Amino acid sequence: MVKHLILVDFADSQPKRLFVDADGDGDLTDDPSCDFTTQEAGRPDGKKSASDHASAMINVTADGKHRGKVHFRRIRSIPHMILVDGDTGTILANKTIRGPALAAAIEKALAAKAAAIPHD
Repeated sequence: MVKHLILVDFADSQPKRLFVDADGDGDLTDDPSCDFTTQEAGRPDGKKSASDHASAMINVTADGKHRGKVHFRRIRSIPHMILVDGDTGTILANKTIRGPALAAAIEKALAAKAAAIPHD
């Protein structure tokens, strides 16, 4: 299994930043940058909500033959997080991934994706 370092900077300073160890080598400095975009949307109550989006391609297997896209989204004003498989749109985890549980949920999802890859 490939392990990836992920660092999200949501400080009040701009811009918001995401660092992903896409190749799984433990070094965040040799991977492409991931820039966040912000989208605003109107809500039924007339207020606006905003969300920040970023994505990265990562190695799912250590040899780099199988890659997958990981999407990160921070939605402001929604009370819980959702982890979604960027390839299929499947919801992998929801309210249970606050705080330290997020890393475990991502690791479990990547392990399942790697196990589903046919081995030659």
